[in-house]
Amino acid sequence: MRLRTIALIILISMLAVVFAGCGPKYLGKYYNEYNESNYFELKNDNVLIANMGETVLEGTYEVDGDNITITLMGMQSWGKIYGNIIVDPNGDFWRKKK
Repeated sequence: MRLRTIALIILISMLAVVFAGCGPKYLGKYYNEYNESNYFELKNDNVLIANMGETVLEGTYEVDGDNITITLMGMQSWGKIYGNIIVDPNGDFWRKKK
């Protein structure tokens, strides 16, 4: 009984470590398909950093399934997430680089 309890504790601890390192798949930097100096980064806690050349803005985002809503300077925009690509309302692709 004691060995089984120890084995269960070890297994739960290992799973906790594995899953703690796995954040949402959509987190990371997405670069514009036409101009890679323009990118945005989706961070933890729904923080968004947008880098548009010499202008850097901080905003927020929300993900619902494959839909994303971005809020910058009080204005909202949306997009669709397709794996490592986000398509904005203009049809532009923003590709995630690893």
